Amino acid sequence: MSSEPDPTETAWCAGFAQSGRRELTPAELTELRGLAGQLTGQAWAAAVVGPGVFLALLIAMGVSALFGGVPGWLVALLLFSLLFAPLGFMLSRDWFFRARSLRLDTDSGWALQFTGPVDVASGPDETREMLVRRRLLTPDPRITQGLELLPASQLVWTVNGRRTGGLIRAKSNVVAQVPEYAAMAAQWVEPAKQPGSEGMHINFRDLSTAERQELQRHWKKLLLRPLASALLLTVWAGVAMIMGTWKDSSFGLALVGGFAVWSWIGVYRIIALAGKVRRDAAAGRVVIVRRALAPGQELSPAEEYLPQSGIPWSAGERPAPWRMRLGK
Repeated sequence: MSSEPDPTETAWCAGFAQSGRRELTPAELTELRGLAGQLTGQAWAAAVVGPGVFLALLIAMGVSALFGGVPGWLVALLLFSLLFAPLGFMLSRDWFFRARSLRLDTDSGWALQFTGPVDVASGPDETREMLVRRRLLTPDPRITQGLELLPASQLVWTVNGRRTGGLIRAKSNVVAQVPEYAAMAAQWVEPAKQPGSEGMHINFRDLSTAERQELQRHWKKLLLRPLASALLLTVWAGVAMIMGTWKDSSFGLALVGGFAVWSWIGVYRIIALAGKVRRDAAAGRVVIVRRALAPGQELSPAEEYLPQSGIPWSAGERPAPWRMRLGK
């Protein structure tokens, strides 16, 4: 999260709303610089060792070919190193980015504070569940708890006032608040007339400007998220085929080709979903749904859905859990 939310937005992390921020102490800033240096060293090691091993094996294979033939074990080692080359590249890139973000946290000198109860009913949250497993958070919903997050690196710095003792990362986010007029629109629902929708009462409302901007961000992220990994796997498979390292291994060819095809199938599915979300953003409306729990009883609390994609948007005047888990 690179900026503070404006009055029409709320920041969230692990199901907690942002409640403030705290200036880091000199000792904490020194610790951050040490962590940044450690990650930079790991990044350089991964960047040098991975390609270095591959090049050394490639040279050894060339030398062996000049002196009578390439042994099978050398081909197997080259194949093994090629399989893990993308992993080394991704680790190196990740560590470089994380080190840079820690330096940005050092420059800013702030930790963002998030507080609230552990609300299991709001849906699963990976970060919250991990912190509960590690006994940093208690699952008791009656207790107000909190954590501190470094804004650039998204590193969980403290939980309930205690240092986490590890590099735990969490996705903070900024989502648009449910506008005040949503509650009024929910009072004017009418029985749905479509077959199979007995007991449902619906209405529509326009999205606020902040909500439309948030939805625009979501469909653009949907397009970009799977594309990088698909391109990387395709280049990886193409290089392996051009070099001929798979000519004696039909299983290896099928494995790498299968990964590439599978990644592009995922891209197609995400693009189809992104198209629906884009149409939702262009329409700028949500469907309000309330259900009759039993004849003569009050209707259930309002739930809102995007009409084209069918994705939940809010429930009980609170953003849907998936929105609070995704970054801005």
